[in-house]
Amino acid sequence: MKIRLPVKVAERMQRRREDFEIQTFRCGGKGGQNVNKVNSGVRIKDKITGLSAEGRESRSQDQNRKSAFRKLVDRLIALAQHETSIPVVGGASDERTIRTYSFTRNEVVDHRTKGHYNLSRTLNGELGPIHEELARSERISS
Repeated sequence: MKIRLPVKVAERMQRRREDFEIQTFRCGGKGGQNVNKVNSGVRIKDKITGLSAEGRESRSQDQNRKSAFRKLVDRLIALAQHETSIPVVGGASDERTIRTYSFTRNEVVDHRTKGHYNLSRTLNGELGPIHEELARSERISS
């Protein structure tokens, strides 16, 4: 299964097959004897972060594995975004806030220069426009 991730998140989440622990189990519950005899539930654990996810919605182990992997990738992305401690646009802006990043609007706001920049380009390392504007504003204030 091929999953597209934001570039910076993908760089931080380089994983190999050995980084995951996959367990199968019997689901139990409704479904008759199939759930009591067949290991169709799947639990996937990321050994690096300790996060895990389960898939038990389907009778097929393959479908449950895909479901569990999708859930785990979502949790890893959420963790990667949370670890960056990026303040969200729309929150209280104080003097200590230098930049805010809005993933929903694909926008970076530099509060020192009041400039608005493209988030995708900024996360890919194109910091030139931000640096130029900051240098220009410092020259004007000096």
